Amino acid sequence: MLLRRLCVKLRNKLKIAKETLEVKFLKKKIPIAVTWAITNTCNLQCRYCGRWKTNSDELSTQEAKIIIEQLAHAGCMRISFLGGEPLLRKDIGDLINFCKAKGISISLISNGYFVAEKISKISNIDLLELSIDGINDEANFLRGKGLYERVLTAFNYARGAGVKTVFKTVLTKYNLHHIGSILEFAVKCETGVMFGPVSSLHFANEEIKELFPDRGEFRRAIEMLMCEKKRGKPIINSMYALRYMRDWPYPHQCPCFAGRAFCHIAPNGMVYPCAALEGKIEPFVFKEYDFKNILRILSRADFKCDGCWCKGTLEFNYLLALKPSALLSLSDWMVVYKELM
Repeated sequence: MLLRRLCVKLRNKLKIAKETLEVKFLKKKIPIAVTWAITNTCNLQCRYCGRWKTNSDELSTQEAKIIIEQLAHAGCMRISFLGGEPLLRKDIGDLINFCKAKGISISLISNGYFVAEKISKISNIDLLELSIDGINDEANFLRGKGLYERVLTAFNYARGAGVKTVFKTVLTKYNLHHIGSILEFAVKCETGVMFGPVSSLHFANEEIKELFPDRGEFRRAIEMLMCEKKRGKPIINSMYALRYMRDWPYPHQCPCFAGRAFCHIAPNGMVYPCAALEGKIEPFVFKEYDFKNILRILSRADFKCDGCWCKGTLEFNYLLALKPSALLSLSDWMVVYKELM
């Protein structure tokens, strides 16, 4: 069993490397990774999100499976299920199993509330990403009371089931001074944490601008993360991505492979080049989910964005770019590869 698992991992790594080179040098259109907001429904009402109050149709189980089948046929290696809260989909276990049967690895982003009761349905995912903005109610007041305890419980259940689990933190002006305690929590749990800035999404509350950190304070916070990473703290962000974030919201140009090597699927099945563009541009509606053709259309789409705010997408863009300056930092890329496999 162990040998078979190692062979599957090696095969997947070689396939990702092959597809990355084909996208980069042969200009092929392959949906290597896909983010999929599988539902807008959520049990929380985070002040910086607002997706929970967005009404839209959702794909049926069968409709979702048709898309998964087409993604697998087009060469997809990774699907990241997000929401809303993806564990509120009654068929989430069925969809995960279907993906795995098609050779697609799965990551799932959750607030942690339902992990304990649904651990048997998600125990074969490749990566669980738990959202946490701090280790007390003061730091988590934008999301809800008691969340830290829920995340800790979720982490313990996931670890008990053998599910690789990491943390994701949204940085606002209210939790910059909690970064140290979040890192200590990650060290204690023997896992990693990825940081990213609060971002103005199309479904975000109007008050979100009030949550943005002071630019100088945010820059100092990211510089502190860069120093802590050099000291060995379990920060998943690569140094290249941290340098990009340091200049947020006026970062340098980021290589973009949206619509070429990855795309985003909304709860109703609409397809976008990336998650940041959901609701900001006209969606692409397809009668048939031929993703090689879809990416050919998306790659020619005329769109502008405010920069790469999505933590995973930012890392994936740099990975696909194969920038020499980034490749010099092999330790950073090993972490990124590990999270993508």
